[in-house]
Amino acid sequence: MTSASPIGLVGLVLVTGLTACRLAPPPDPGPSDARTDRPGEEESRQADDAGTASVVPTAENDFEISDRAAAIVDSIEAAVRDSFAQLRAEEAAALVRADSLRVAARADSIAAAQALQDSLIAVARQDSIAAAEVAAAAALAAARRDSIAEAARQDSIATARQDSVTAVARRDSLAAVARADSIAAAEIAAAAAASTAAVTAAATTEIREDPEARATEDLETLRALGPSYIPYDQGPETIWSTETQATLSKMLLPVLRAQSLPATTRSIFWVLISREGVPVETEIQTPSGNGAFDAAAREFLEGLTFLPAMRSDRPVASWVLREISILMQ
Repeated sequence: MTSASPIGLVGLVLVTGLTACRLAPPPDPGPSDARTDRPGEEESRQADDAGTASVVPTAENDFEISDRAAAIVDSIEAAVRDSFAQLRAEEAAALVRADSLRVAARADSIAAAQALQDSLIAVARQDSIAAAEVAAAAALAAARRDSIAEAARQDSIATARQDSVTAVARRDSLAAVARADSIAAAEIAAAAAASTAAVTAAATTEIREDPEARATEDLETLRALGPSYIPYDQGPETIWSTETQATLSKMLLPVLRAQSLPATTRSIFWVLISREGVPVETEIQTPSGNGAFDAAAREFLEGLTFLPAMRSDRPVASWVLREISILMQ
């Protein structure tokens, strides 16, 4: 509730005073106010005052003045009532505004609380999303590590299998070479039985006393005869060393990689070896199917050094089959 304004209080006091004056009886005339009943004197005073057009108060005029005062009082009371009505209306409007402000303040407070709640929810959601992303990244990293470890394990398994396959292929290759040597030896033995008596005599009998001349004759005879088996007590052997292995890898590996060839690729050559253990003639027996590999194999073979074949404790020239591959030893 709002307090009454000062104007309203002043109006209330004024109305109360005027009402009291209105209800109070007129005062009794005192001895000094008594009028004579002499008609002549009263008429004389009225005639004197006629020039000023003033009205002498009488009892009737007093009643008329009281009525006017009452009308004034009534108008003041009406004005005061209107003021009170206006004040009540303003007070009601102020109450309405106060309620509206309280409602607005409550709405603002609710909106602020809602906004704060939404902000906290958004922050919590962002934190949750960030935590989920961190967890997902950690899980992805763990999965990637597991995948790398599994890939490494698979590579190890593949490498072991490849080594095993390579070892098996090498063993099979050596076995094949041994079989080929045996077959070739048998074929050469059969061909040697059908060779001419002169070649057999030159290969098995010492015709001359000079060893150098005999070695030269044997080499030229074998070269002219071509790849064939000549009896000897001990066959030629390849002199194998770390340097020889390095040369083999240096000459054959680039060809295998450039031509995308398997590690089991091989070529088989007939090699005519002098009594000094030097290759003097090569002829391919079984090509690999790749010209570049066969050329590299021939070049490597021509650079090898051998222990020559032995017959009657003497070195002799001889033809021999040799397989060239990255797996040879």
